[in-house]
Amino acid sequence: MTRPLTGGGPTLRRLERLPEALGHNPAGLGTHLAECLAAHDWQARTDDAHLLRTNLTVASDVTEERHYWPGQQDPTLMTLHQGSGFGRSVPLDTALAGLVGACDGDLAVGAIIGALAQLLDADEQPLTTELLPKVRALVVDSFLTGPEPV
Repeated sequence: MTRPLTGGGPTLRRLERLPEALGHNPAGLGTHLAECLAAHDWQARTDDAHLLRTNLTVASDVTEERHYWPGQQDPTLMTLHQGSGFGRSVPLDTALAGLVGACDGDLAVGAIIGALAQLLDADEQPLTTELLPKVRALVVDSFLTGPEPV
C-alpha cells in the first residue's frame, strides 16, 4: 500500500509471509532492504510512459525454472527465483517470461512489450496494461534493475 507523506514522498507498508528460507545475503539483509526501498521510491515517482522508455536488466542472482511434461515443447510451469534477498519466487506466464528474458539493458520495456505483442499475436495496449504492474513489482522486489540506481 502506498500513501503520500505530508511532504509528498511515497511511503511503503508491506506485510508478507515467506514460506522459504532467506536467500544468500553475505552483506546482510540490510543491503537488500535498502535496494528494495530505493526501487519502490523510484517506481512510485515513475509514470508508465517513463517506465516504458526505461531499459531494465535482470538482477544477477535471478534464475528461471521451467517444468515440461516429457516430450512436450511448451513448459507447464515457469518460475523466477531470487538467489539473495528474501529468496522470493514469482510465477511466470508466457508474456512475463518473455519480457524478463529480454531485459538485458539493451531495449526499453515498451520496445520489448511491442515485440512480444507481435510474437504472441496480441494487442499491444492490453498487453502493456497487463505487464506494467508486474514489471513494477519485479523492480520493487529487485528481480529487475534499472540503468540508474533504482
